[in-house]
Amino acid sequence: MDEFYEMNQAHIIGVEDAAFGFALSVLYAEQYNGQEIGSIQVINGTEQERHAYENCDFETLKRVMKTYEEQYFGWKERNIFERQWVLRDFRKTVGSSADEAYPRIKAMEAGKGVLSTGDYALLKALSGYWQHQYKLLKALKNKEKLLENSDIIKCWISDIESCCRGK
Repeated sequence: MDEFYEMNQAHIIGVEDAAFGFALSVLYAEQYNGQEIGSIQVINGTEQERHAYENCDFETLKRVMKTYEEQYFGWKERNIFERQWVLRDFRKTVGSSADEAYPRIKAMEAGKGVLSTGDYALLKALSGYWQHQYKLLKALKNKEKLLENSDIIKCWISDIESCCRGK
């Protein structure tokens, strides 16, 4: 057994990294398309992507954080039925609750624009949520409201795309 561990020293990771790799494999499930992979393969595969996105324009990131914070507290003020619908839709689209996402987004401020893979994944999921909201918005019959609100949502999506561009 000692010989086995010695031969595989470079491929052994700790429990936290293994769990992180598993979480990444779930996040990137579509990319791996049912392949059998280990945590270390996913971590190594996403490492290049992390470096491509680790530096974010901090001013843009602050706008994203402010937008989310305004929405988050606005959802809390809605009546119970609207609030439950919005929060359930958010969880379904983003993959975590608004309450779980809020401290993660606030924590990005401490990094001053240096994003981890998890940060990038959350921003990407948030962009997906706003794209989902944009699609729902198209059902509005009032053309003025549709144009006004769609421009706002497009700006939110654009901020995330701009923030997450590579170096």
